[in-house]
Amino acid sequence: MKGYVRTITDLPLMVVNTHAHLDHIGGDFQFDEVYITKTDEKYLEENSSKELRYQFEIISLDGSDTEFPYKLEDFTETREIKWKYLESQQIIDLGGRSLTCISIPGHTKGSAAFLDSRTGILFSGDCGNSRTFVFMDESTSVSEYRASLVKFKRDYGDKVKKWYQFHGKTEVPVSIIDELIECSDRIIGHREQGADFCFNLGKFAKIKAKSAMKIEANGSRVDGKTGNIMFDPSRR
Repeated sequence: MKGYVRTITDLPLMVVNTHAHLDHIGGDFQFDEVYITKTDEKYLEENSSKELRYQFEIISLDGSDTEFPYKLEDFTETREIKWKYLESQQIIDLGGRSLTCISIPGHTKGSAAFLDSRTGILFSGDCGNSRTFVFMDESTSVSEYRASLVKFKRDYGDKVKKWYQFHGKTEVPVSIIDELIECSDRIIGHREQGADFCFNLGKFAKIKAKSAMKIEANGSRVDGKTGNIMFDPSRR
């Protein structure tokens, strides 16, 4: 990743993470200094293993016709780097435009998104996806997640012009925020429509989660809308 970025720019680099899950921090170890929220720092060690990152990629292709072209040794080795803390509302000055770091606890307790001041693009990380996982130990309850979504919509809803999620189809409708709030309401009110859901990776495979809305075999919502939540029924 670092080598590719250097074909685009020779300007100073600032590496920021939306949260500390293995599929988001793997490239960090090519850099000397990386930003993460203090709340998510505690999850870094358990998610750093290149063996776990390798298994994640294999599982991600389960059922696909795509042949995985890489070996374990192709993955970036874990090494000591300098972790620095992101603050909520922190402004990252890019020169003529800026990114605002926005705390949206839910997927993890320290999850953050970044809003581009010039384009109105929100880089949501896993704060709000078409399958937002809110069933892990590091997740909040659904009620807490709902409160995060409502606060985000109140403070930034009119500023977001495009929403880029990090899994599946990259750009999704900005209406995903309202769909996720609706999903939260259904879960809290015990009115979910989806079936049991399992993510077969390490400790996550032991968690019996459910989907807020009915989904197709490919994970998309049956009704054609975008936002959905996979949750632990014991932590509404």
